[in-house]
Amino acid sequence: MHWIKTIFDPRHPVQKADRLRFHQRHRFMLGVSLTPNFSHVLGCLLEGTGAGKLLRLQANAFDNQPIPRPTRRLFAQACGRTSAPYHRSTPPDWSSYLSLREDITQLVAQVVQGLLSQAGQASDRVLAVAFHHSGLCIAPPGQSACTLPLIDAAALALQTGLNVLDQFPLKDRLEGGRGWPISALPLWLLWADRRSPTAFEHRLVLEWNTQLEMTWLPPSDGLDATYPAIEQQAIDWSTHASESNAPTDSTDAAAHDPSVNPSHDAAEPRDLDPADTDLTPVVNQVLQQIQRWQRPRHDGLQALPPAHKLRIIVAGGELGSQRLRAALATELPETVVVACQDHACPAWGCGPLIAGTHGFLHVDQVPANLPWISGTEVPRILGILTPGAASRYRSLLIEMSDYRPPVMTLRDAV
Repeated sequence: MHWIKTIFDPRHPVQKADRLRFHQRHRFMLGVSLTPNFSHVLGCLLEGTGAGKLLRLQANAFDNQPIPRPTRRLFAQACGRTSAPYHRSTPPDWSSYLSLREDITQLVAQVVQGLLSQAGQASDRVLAVAFHHSGLCIAPPGQSACTLPLIDAAALALQTGLNVLDQFPLKDRLEGGRGWPISALPLWLLWADRRSPTAFEHRLVLEWNTQLEMTWLPPSDGLDATYPAIEQQAIDWSTHASESNAPTDSTDAAAHDPSVNPSHDAAEPRDLDPADTDLTPVVNQVLQQIQRWQRPRHDGLQALPPAHKLRIIVAGGELGSQRLRAALATELPETVVVACQDHACPAWGCGPLIAGTHGFLHVDQVPANLPWISGTEVPRILGILTPGAASRYRSLLIEMSDYRPPVMTLRDAV
């Protein structure tokens, strides 16, 4: 029986060396998403070291592909609105949906091939491509809701040879959650202060899209027994836009939507911020939310610290983020306010980073939805895996079988 004790002894020097080598290896994932106004397909090549909550991420390359106007028209017809999540009480026209899904799959394949060409020798070590989007949630009255994906995962796996991970919001919705956004834990892995053992800086990520999403990232060395006390709140800044920019019906919405404007066929994703939008109400709501998070917590969790121990990271549309950064820097002179470009991410690159992080979390078998944010009772492992070429699928299975996830509580394991 001594040999059994030797095999499972965590203090054994050979096992220590194997664990160190395992957590220092480099893995690669492709993250793909869509701009909130459905103008571009975005992608990034994400490199990860470590695993699970100890995962450290670095973006090596970004790419984007403009979506043609006919495809944007199909999307407007299928969804009926221009901001996620997309809920309908009746299914869309089936032929239009299939055409839309085929077009988006082709565009995603082009972005994937472009990223693989930039990856060089690392292209053979890419585990999977992770596509992150809310999908079309169909909820007929009195019936269970279903989610229609925007890509054909089997066709994408066949075209690229890569394993495909998609439909991350699906299981969260099946558990009774909202299903979108599910970006809190990926943002914490990407941008929280996780210096060991001196992590002290609280950070706020402001994603400037059709909504302004605030995510509070507490500091941590990654060794928490439970999830970090992340908070997330959305502010609808579009309600503060001038009435001259507000469409009156679904037809006007398509006419005013920048996603169907021919001037938005540029090589780079465009800003969602109207030039004459008054940011004063939005800044006031941000300051009020910060004050609410700074109050003492009755649940035993940590409250947001004073302004001099806080860093604000603004991501999203370039014009909107610049104006928002300037306004916040004026209102909070003791707080460090930076752009996401200071963290090696372009203004439009937050979506594919979150997508790639969700891919790593699926591979490492880490539940990625936080119950107190999404509304579920328990966190779940998110995403659906579609196998690619046999060699890549075999490599992914070996990767997933080698990883030993940490012991979970009984409630999380059920």
